[in-house]
Amino acid sequence: MSGSLAVISKPTTHQMFTKAESNIRTIRPGDPKFLLKDTFTVCQRASIEVSNDCPSNYKKIIAQAYENGWLKPVAHVYGKELTMDAMR
Repeated sequence: MSGSLAVISKPTTHQMFTKAESNIRTIRPGDPKFLLKDTFTVCQRASIEVSNDCPSNYKKIIAQAYENGWLKPVAHVYGKELTMDAMR
């Protein structure tokens, strides 16, 4: 998804608006570019890491939230990164 911002340029009696597009893209599990692949490995572009120091009762809650889809990994990347990946 790309964000946009309306920017006023040259204030006059007839103000003009220019639409600026963000170069940052958000990708989620299931999106075609979410997996990274090379000759030996396939992995998700983003993940959730839980510290070994996390109490077990919290780990169970986190695991339940992840399994139910309430907690999801997302990655934010520059659009040009996705373009370069597609060229490989």
